[in-house]
Amino acid sequence: MERFRSLAAACLGGSGLSLEYHFKTPGNDDGILQVIFTPLLLESGKHYFSCMISGNIGYPDQVRLLDQYAHMASHDLRAPITNILSLSNLMHLPEMEQYDRSAIMGILDDINYQAEKLDHIIGVLNKMKYREPELVAYKNDTERRDLNHIMLLDDDMLTNKLHDMIISRYYKHKKIVQFDCAKAALQYLREHTPELILLDLNMPEIDGWSFLNILQEHGIGIDVVIVSSTINPSERVKALSYPQVKDFLTKPLTYDKIKHLLTE
Repeated sequence: MERFRSLAAACLGGSGLSLEYHFKTPGNDDGILQVIFTPLLLESGKHYFSCMISGNIGYPDQVRLLDQYAHMASHDLRAPITNILSLSNLMHLPEMEQYDRSAIMGILDDINYQAEKLDHIIGVLNKMKYREPELVAYKNDTERRDLNHIMLLDDDMLTNKLHDMIISRYYKHKKIVQFDCAKAALQYLREHTPELILLDLNMPEIDGWSFLNILQEHGIGIDVVIVSSTINPSERVKALSYPQVKDFLTKPLTYDKIKHLLTE
């Protein structure tokens, strides 16, 4: 109860918070209980907060299967598709001008068309289960310690390279560090304070949620932007409940998506 009171007090101060508890049920199944605190400010000027509690206790088998389906549709299928879309966008880079653009463009256009069709189908399937939430606008914090330093954390190194190329094209002065291992990234943060962390959610060993929790526990207040292949709206809501998560972007990353996130 004391823990709940302290979180409620923090939420009344304007901080969004998210907690997740893992436990075993009497049937030895894995149980999850999630609590999300969201601050509210009414026109009267009074502060309130909402508390949403959800979990998978007692879910019917059909709902469990739907949850597994949603994860596969929103992440496992989209991950390679977003890489295809990112590769097709490479034709806009100056380095590609030395090649036969017409031949390459014909191939990439076909790849891009097929990928977009698949991505649209997956989006329709996901909307059958979830409703799209309202997104929180990104607030650009000018009081950052290292405004020319960006961390990319994704277990897919191709994704990191593509994101590096996109950012480097428009922000040549930025120092960009890539990590495909959350442990190595956390070790790096002991001595460095990047302007921004672009974080994937689905990673082995330490996933994006655990990474965010570690940042909170150790008081590491670096801004984080989630860049994920998932289009599961519930994951957007959960991610934006973390105070330091400033935006939630779906892959593939483009300049139009990131230009409001970075300082010149």
